[in-house]
Amino acid sequence: MVNTYELISQLEEEGRFKTLLGKGVIPIKYLNDKEMYECYLNYISQEETKMDAYFKTSIDFNCSSKTVERVVIKMES
Repeated sequence: MVNTYELISQLEEEGRFKTLLGKGVIPIKYLNDKEMYECYLNYISQEETKMDAYFKTSIDFNCSSKTVERVVIKMES
């Protein structure tokens, strides 16, 4: 089964993600969530712990660590 992030990435590769955003089929929030998740993945790839990655991403996006955690859970589901 494909997770949310993989589906969004696939739509983006096909050039349909921005079209669907523009038409209102996909809420604009998913663009921000995708960017936030990629930032989180970047910290994880630097061998940060999950909690540190949540915290550093929350600083980058000016939100709470819990918000980042919710986005990560959504993107991985």
